[in-house]
Amino acid sequence: AIKLLSPPHHYRLFKRSNGTSTSFTTESPCVELDYVEFNSTSDLVTLSTRNQTPQSHWELKLFDVSVDNNDTAILHYEEEYESDDEARISRVDYRLVYLAQNSCYIVEKVEEIRTTAAERGTQSQKCELWTVKKEESESRSGIEAQNECKRQFDVLCLPGEQIWTEKCTQ
Repeated sequence: AIKLLSPPHHYRLFKRSNGTSTSFTTESPCVELDYVEFNSTSDLVTLSTRNQTPQSHWELKLFDVSVDNNDTAILHYEEEYESDDEARISRVDYRLVYLAQNSCYIVEKVEEIRTTAAERGTQSQKCELWTVKKEESESRSGIEAQNECKRQFDVLCLPGEQIWTEKCTQ
């Protein structure tokens, strides 16, 4: 997962398995993660969400993201916020399923790892496919890597739907 954080990139949620929890990414069709390098094992990340209508505005949340000390395939996203005059930390964990460095990655929420296999008796996973922002990946190798990510999603993950569309850029 360290390779996901360094060098940092701007990612878009391209595809999500049906039934995947949206407690972190929301139900919005336009979802972006913009990583800002902090050090080799942790970054700051901005989660941006909005609807596809041109009038809608991006809603932003700032998280600290770090690699788990014991399992380097686990990423921790933490948000500190105030609630009833008390500082609280909200944390979401994802396991890296597949990575094409500088191009795309597939993750699964840790809370869903155990339930998916138990519910279906299969190794298929409830995944999210994140791709590097288009302008950053237009090289031939970038396009090939993203196509491979899409193939890996179809092999490793439960069926899903495309989330990001060109309407998100308008």
